[in-house]
Amino acid sequence: MSGGWNGDLYAYLRHGSGFSVLLNRPGRSLDELQGSGTVDLSVVFDDLALADIHTAIPSLGSASGTFQPDAREIDPDNALDTSPRTAFLSSFEGLDANGDWTLYVADVATGDTMTLGSWSLSVTGVPEPSAALLGAMGACLALRRRRG
Repeated sequence: MSGGWNGDLYAYLRHGSGFSVLLNRPGRSLDELQGSGTVDLSVVFDDLALADIHTAIPSLGSASGTFQPDAREIDPDNALDTSPRTAFLSSFEGLDANGDWTLYVADVATGDTMTLGSWSLSVTGVPEPSAALLGAMGACLALRRRRG
């Protein structure tokens, strides 16, 4: 994204029963009610990243890197760094990746215009053990039990 004030952004991702708040006025706090003044955004969201985008985003310049999603499921007018974080990407765990995904992005303040240049979604599945593997493990356990 480019061309505006990142502290004005609100974005979420929805799929099935899953819901994650990606951005909710990043950088916004009681000391900085306008949020982050960065103007370009090139980020990857990952629940396991080291830093929360809301509190780790720079004040000026551009923002890039891998961050935890904002996860603050609260009205953007009230979102602060101290707001509770509940809407993580983990809400999609166990859901079928097929079907419709919705990315919603809004600039919730007047003045600047943001442009979404591109976005992508990567889903990493966890392979289920094959029937042969499960059978072999069961046979090993049965043999071990007989010996014991």
